[in-house]
Amino acid sequence: MAVEILIIIIGIVGLALIPSTITQLWITLIETIVLAIYLIILMFIERYYMTSIFEYVEKDKKLKTSENMKKANVRGKGKGNSL
Repeated sequence: MAVEILIIIIGIVGLALIPSTITQLWITLIETIVLAIYLIILMFIERYYMTSIFEYVEKDKKLKTSENMKKANVRGKGKGNSL
């Protein structure tokens, strides 16, 4: 997040130093600022959803233990599922 904030600050300083005529550099600076803000928003959305994803995975411990996985492996060997 610090990198995105630094990019926004550099973009604002660049816009302040360049004359207000619309050039390719001016458009690129605005585009960089908008994309950095968009990235910060997406990071917050990802952090919000990651907690719910981890809670769902932690609730589903039925076949996550090694004993249950070994039992499932033994049951599956006699059914012709070999590689």
